[in-house]
Amino acid sequence: MFYWIIYALANLISWFWFPITVIARNHLPRGAFILACNHVSYLDPVIIGSCIRRRMSFMAKGSLFKNKWLGACLRGVDTFPVKRGTADIGAIKEAIRRLKEGRPLVVFPEGTRLHAAGEARPHPGIALIAKKTKVPIVPVLIKGSFEVLPPGAKFFKRHNITVLVGPPRNYQPTDSPEAVAEKILQDIYSLSV
Repeated sequence: MFYWIIYALANLISWFWFPITVIARNHLPRGAFILACNHVSYLDPVIIGSCIRRRMSFMAKGSLFKNKWLGACLRGVDTFPVKRGTADIGAIKEAIRRLKEGRPLVVFPEGTRLHAAGEARPHPGIALIAKKTKVPIVPVLIKGSFEVLPPGAKFFKRHNITVLVGPPRNYQPTDSPEAVAEKILQDIYSLSV
């Protein structure tokens, strides 16, 4: 119930402050899939959660869960922690469990907010999760969220946002996790209107 209350609130706020246009939403498959997205603003998970009309699971950096109130809110919207900078086997297992239950998962392959493509290498964990679950990966590119909430901003600035959804992809299981992660990132940033 909490998830859908936040979903409705996010849609109300976005309608006023940052109208979202979703292009090719029909590419989203039924059942479980991994939604792999770029990440330039703290607003990105909210944007994805509000424009995908299904209940999504999210991975978020573990430090966000140290605050009890924020941690409870994040868990209420199907978010679980991942330790950054390490091979967090527990987070990978949790991601696999959720996907096997048929729940779509949102992953930001670069692991942190970036100002431009190519500033960081993608984490290979996304490839390991896809290989274990055999679910398709859907590349998604968000445009405009940096303008709405850039780093250091205390409140939203009005700006339109576009979410481009690419076709689902299955990557070669024989490729290394690092090569698959790089290919996923290329597919995200190759999306355009």
